[in-house]
Amino acid sequence: NLEDSYGKSPREALEHGFKNSQCSGCFVYRGEPITMFGSIKVSESAGIVWSLSSSKPEDTPIFFVKATKVSLSIMGKNHKLLFNFVDASNSRRIDFLEAVGFEIIFLHPYFGMAKVPYYEFIRVSSSAW
Repeated sequence: NLEDSYGKSPREALEHGFKNSQCSGCFVYRGEPITMFGSIKVSESAGIVWSLSSSKPEDTPIFFVKATKVSLSIMGKNHKLLFNFVDASNSRRIDFLEAVGFEIIFLHPYFGMAKVPYYEFIRVSSSAW
């Protein structure tokens, strides 16, 4: 939940993400937007990766995983390291992150505004160097 973790509504998070991203986009499946995503530069080699999805990616897992891998390879040209945090109770999202090449590295037991458990995840790209 964006409000619990970052204190932002989904609309505010999207506006912030698109305004500050070096790379952003939207996955459209059968004419319907299902995910908006991007990466925000935080250093010369690192970026925060973000996404906001409808429930449709769960209905289109093969499309979603393939499209995400392509987008991550593009983002990896700008960022050696992509990272962010995921609610530790969101097992579907964690499984997805691992399927597209992210590694769960650390549990933050009191994360965000609500002080709930979140995992930190990373993806290191070899194409950025």
